[in-house]
Amino acid sequence: APNLRAMMDRGTTFSNAYSPAPVCAPARACLASGRRYRKCRVYQNNVNYDPALPSFYGALRKNGYYVTGTGKFDLNKADLDWGDGFHDVMRRMGFSSAYDSEGKMDAIWAAMQEKPGPYGKMLEQAGWLEAHKNDMMTRGGRDIPTPLPPELYADNWIGAKSKALIGQMPGNQPWFMQINFSGPHDPWDVTVDMKEAVKNRRFPDAADCTITEKNQGVRQNYAAMIENIDRIIGECIGELEARGMLENTLIVYGADHGEMMGDHDLYGKSKPEQGSIHIPMVIDASHLGGKPGRCYTSPVELEDLAATFLDYAGVEPEFQMDAVSLKKAVEGSDEKVRQFAVS
Repeated sequence: APNLRAMMDRGTTFSNAYSPAPVCAPARACLASGRRYRKCRVYQNNVNYDPALPSFYGALRKNGYYVTGTGKFDLNKADLDWGDGFHDVMRRMGFSSAYDSEGKMDAIWAAMQEKPGPYGKMLEQAGWLEAHKNDMMTRGGRDIPTPLPPELYADNWIGAKSKALIGQMPGNQPWFMQINFSGPHDPWDVTVDMKEAVKNRRFPDAADCTITEKNQGVRQNYAAMIENIDRIIGECIGELEARGMLENTLIVYGADHGEMMGDHDLYGKSKPEQGSIHIPMVIDASHLGGKPGRCYTSPVELEDLAATFLDYAGVEPEFQMDAVSLKKAVEGSDEKVRQFAVS
């Protein structure tokens, strides 16, 4: 993952970052609101974000930022209704625009109810929705490639939307953009080319796992998803550079939850185990006063990014948050921002 490695070399890696709730929608609600799980109002995946709860997105918009993004936001996951990608929940939260779309299995559930989201509609128009639906419904935990052509693979499609959106970002006002990839996530669908790139590589075996050989195929596909996302991140950074915006942009890589990946014979998330709650977090503020090549080992939580974004924007939040800004850590301080992390 050369582009992520370059971000780590330029910025700060938070080696003990944790999800406040290792389930998609609750974790993203914590991030949006800057609050821990018990205050985020989204307690499981079948609950929408409450737009009455203030968010850092709205705070940035109120203070002059253009706020947008692409991919799987999971802010209205309960409805399985994304409209044209900019729905009422996001409008009420304060987004300027957005291209919200389905997660992996949400695309299938919505299609089965004959109300595909933006990604499903694209597949339907291209004549690939039924093939994709049949593949995802029957693959289980298998590591076989998807029948989809590369340009229709979810993360590649999100990447193309993201690069195009970067090209449309305003040059006369500050902006915030969030890219939400569908992977790395089960089911373990990868393109033929992605599978070919990892098929002969062996990864560290899962801990306390009785199915190590079967697990290797899953780990290969997971790695292929990460490497594909890394490639797209590099292309997006290239778009920023081409527009002359890179030197004034804070770049952050993170995740809403982890994945057990066969540890203790478990897959998935929402489990009280390190693989589930531990998340990657890298902040590259190399053009904004950040110190290069730092590894910050004290515990932090995903929602701390909300306070960090507002801090860098010079915005004082007008609502209560549990989030703590990580700006001082990025600038070189080793002082603990938290004594412990809660998940």
